[in-house]
Amino acid sequence: MTGRLWPWLAALFALFLLSSGQAAAHAIDVASAHVAVHGAKAEVVVIFDGANASGLDANGDGQVGQDEIDAGVEGLSSGLRAAVVLRGPQPPSELTLTRYEVVGSDSHAIRLTLDARFAGPVRELTVTSRMSALLGQPTPLLVTVSGAGPTGRVLMREDGETASFAAARPWTQVFASFVRLGVEHIFIGYDHLAFLMCLLLGAANRRSLIWTVTAFTLAHSVTLSAATLNIVHLPGPLVETAIAATIIYVAVENLTGSRLVQRPWITGAFGLIHGFGFAGALQEIGLPQGQTALSLLAFNLGVEIGQLVFVVVAWLILGAWVTSPRLRTAVSAGAVCIAVFWFVQRVALVA
Repeated sequence: MTGRLWPWLAALFALFLLSSGQAAAHAIDVASAHVAVHGAKAEVVVIFDGANASGLDANGDGQVGQDEIDAGVEGLSSGLRAAVVLRGPQPPSELTLTRYEVVGSDSHAIRLTLDARFAGPVRELTVTSRMSALLGQPTPLLVTVSGAGPTGRVLMREDGETASFAAARPWTQVFASFVRLGVEHIFIGYDHLAFLMCLLLGAANRRSLIWTVTAFTLAHSVTLSAATLNIVHLPGPLVETAIAATIIYVAVENLTGSRLVQRPWITGAFGLIHGFGFAGALQEIGLPQGQTALSLLAFNLGVEIGQLVFVVVAWLILGAWVTSPRLRTAVSAGAVCIAVFWFVQRVALVA
């Protein structure tokens, strides 16, 4: 039985290695900006390769000295103001270049420090990157915001890209909201409910149902986490089509009464697919910066609570009917019809 599960696990592991390899193989030269917010004030420290700054390397030796920075400080100041644009939510009333210096032993890196003053305490901040105004060409900018107000970290790759930062919510509030979102997703995810109902009616007994649901839970938790953290990625239309196929498979097994693979094993394999579906919903919502692990844990817990409530309530309502062959046949036949419709509808989006 386990031999049929290994291809799924091997594929997931291969995707993980591919994703990790690609991340490590493409190092990029980036500028950095650290914004420390304190009430109505902010200190902005920008570090970049001085050799790339337009006209700064006056003697063309590939290095930038302090004398060259002194000579070009006015251009640096105006270029920096255009390259890193702050709004909190209004632009700063004052923006002053307070320090400029060469850092490091290679005489390439330049550190500029700006002091920004806003009309009032900054609770939300947006940063727009236009590094071409400073360096003469688009350059990725890694922005880190810290302090008593908004926090977060974002890599902006394109000129004109804007990132928003807000103060972190209390962890209890974040946890509760993502648990609720997980529960809601189960009860509005009709394909997941159809799959769970087919599992419920196809279970030989309570023990079999517990093992089956446990396998589904463990499996979709793995891919939910991996996809949400961008370790692996599958296109949404492909995932939704595959979810419809899992419903068809389980419903047909219920109709025929045959099992090619024991139900917990095949349910675990299908759980990997459903996990990508859960992750797609979570990625649309977005995770709060600095609270990724907490949000992911809470959403996953909400999904488990939702499916547990559905299975238990359905079991209690159906009572002795839960093992009725007629009910299993009727519901499974309906599930096949609906899932085939979903499959045909979704497969058209894959191409």
